[in-house]
Amino acid sequence: MKDGGKAFPVVLADQCYSGGMTLRDYFAGQALVLFGPFSTFDEIFNKHEMMAKKAYKFADAMLAEREEKTTEGKDEKQSD
Repeated sequence: MKDGGKAFPVVLADQCYSGGMTLRDYFAGQALVLFGPFSTFDEIFNKHEMMAKKAYKFADAMLAEREEKTTEGKDEKQSD
């Protein structure tokens, strides 16, 4: 499964030092923020596994869209 690489990579002298969360983890965390106002008390406090699964489904969709847009951009540049 693709995780989008590191969310906040540190690049020094053309060296990428990895550490911390992946972009997939970051997107999932951001999705959880979205759920708050639209979730019931029961979902927030009693159904953690369900909420986590939903968050990662959103993250996976965002990564897929991101990859699709990147691929489209490369195709357009190659056809010029």
